[in-house]
Amino acid sequence: MENADRIAKWVEKLAPKQLAIGEDPIGWQIGDPSEQINHVLVALELTTKVIDYAINIGAKMIVTHHPVFFRPMKSLRTDQPKGRLIQRCIQDGICVYSAHTNLDVARGGLNDWLAESIGLEQVKHFSQTRFDQHLKLVVYVPAEAEELVTSAMFGAGAGWIGEYSHCSFRQSGTGTFQPQVGSNPYIGKVGEVESVNEIRIETIVPSAQKDRVIQAMIAAHPYEEVAYDVFQLEGIGQPQSIGRIGFLPMPITLEQFTQQLKTTFALKGIRFVGDANRLIKKVAIIGGAARSYWPSAQQAGADVFITGDIDYHTAVDALEAGMSLIDPGHHVESIMQQQLTNWLIQCADQQGGDAPNVMISAYPNDNNPFQFV
Repeated sequence: MENADRIAKWVEKLAPKQLAIGEDPIGWQIGDPSEQINHVLVALELTTKVIDYAINIGAKMIVTHHPVFFRPMKSLRTDQPKGRLIQRCIQDGICVYSAHTNLDVARGGLNDWLAESIGLEQVKHFSQTRFDQHLKLVVYVPAEAEELVTSAMFGAGAGWIGEYSHCSFRQSGTGTFQPQVGSNPYIGKVGEVESVNEIRIETIVPSAQKDRVIQAMIAAHPYEEVAYDVFQLEGIGQPQSIGRIGFLPMPITLEQFTQQLKTTFALKGIRFVGDANRLIKKVAIIGGAARSYWPSAQQAGADVFITGDIDYHTAVDALEAGMSLIDPGHHVESIMQQQLTNWLIQCADQQGGDAPNVMISAYPNDNNPFQFV
């Protein structure tokens, strides 16, 4: 068994809540975060079929990408579809937690999974949504605990500068202290001045991750009282973007690339906008319904922009501007079901060692509500 809120924290480790765009209603949707969970189901969204599947496998927590309460509800009527879903979850004791645009924006999240699935290389971000200020964290540790403490900080989110991880500076020196009555020193004796070979470790921490990194550092540190400093940095931060843009291994025509995506996502049909014979090399992608981002993709130099739910007027405007579009459907975000499951399994393995405390399953079925004739 595992605490439901701890499982939610595993999701937030990959997709911190502060990455969400605007008033996106992410996080806890239904249930009690203090519940003890033995099985979690990961699904694109909450539907009758998803709840049926969760009950069948004994899952008492469902992690979705699409929030249950995406639009405000003025009433909760159990004779209406949405009300029935909520009623069933409450009656069967099922918790629901959602990670939406925070998972879209997250490094190593949904849009990175999509970019990887279509074979993009040299992937970068475009269409910045926020800029996270960075701090410098300095801590002093005995030499034998250097790697233990730095690994804990890196694991909690410290040490990222641009596309580089595990960034730090380390310097050896001598630390002195005198344990007083009532202390329980790791090194030395009460009443005696002690000199210790210590390592000064400096690393970068996103301001939003400060508390989590410091907690991880203190938990791994052997000293009863940990000496550390936090400094505000000027001009150093981490841009966060929802879009991904990269290159195909070799140029192919728009029609060929569209056919390739049809195979990649096992689609029965796919729409595209533009000259079928145009050569495509640089590709931008955002999962879900991101039609308003096509000018940003064009400005970033993309030959084609991939997203779902493209409407008629957007298609006409893009065509007039000379921008190609491909609409594989909103449901291709279903890639998150297995990918997020893999992440949670990794977290559970780290938590439980040889015997993880909770099972994690991906919803195995197709989420596309459309049919083709």
